[in-house]
Amino acid sequence: MVGNDIVDLRDPESQADSLHPRFDARVFSSPERDAIAAGEGAPRTRWKLWAAKESAYKLLRKQKPSTVFSPVRFQVSFDGAAAALVTHGQDEVSVVYRENEGAVHAVARAEGVPAAAVLSGWRPLSRQERSGGDPEAPSRGVRALACERVSERLGVPPAALEVRRAGRVPFLWQSGRRLPADLSLSHHGDWLGFACVLRGAAL
Repeated sequence: MVGNDIVDLRDPESQADSLHPRFDARVFSSPERDAIAAGEGAPRTRWKLWAAKESAYKLLRKQKPSTVFSPVRFQVSFDGAAAALVTHGQDEVSVVYRENEGAVHAVARAEGVPAAAVLSGWRPLSRQERSGGDPEAPSRGVRALACERVSERLGVPPAALEVRRAGRVPFLWQSGRRLPADLSLSHHGDWLGFACVLRGAAL
């Protein structure tokens, strides 16, 4: 199974002056707050920690539906700049990052899932998607992104794939048949991200 989360670093709600004064105390452990304070890119460090927690929660929630998102209970330890380990009780989740000046994308994978089996992608909304003012544009955009990237690996047209939801859980379908895939979608501000793994096969 996989989870992912993306943070638009330029979105107004990502700015320090928009956060509640006790946000860090409620969300991050003491070592994590120390990492934020010590980091030259403090805002980036804050959101890398947050994205790791969110992506790990999305994964664990599928494995254990009773999992509650209490951010401070998801403990993040960085492993260099591009990876982290998230601990929640007895569970450990590996997270990898991609980032640029505008966004941070975190992808979590379950124990036993090889990195090579995980397909992920991220992109900003296009100018056309942003200009329409449609609040559903990010949701449509991230579904299209996932179908486009997965179709390339499967060797089928993007139109052959679609994302359907059961409750809040997204599933991939191909030509009317549900694929044995685990899918995670996210969007924030002007950025879209996804992660996917086909059960029993490397993408």
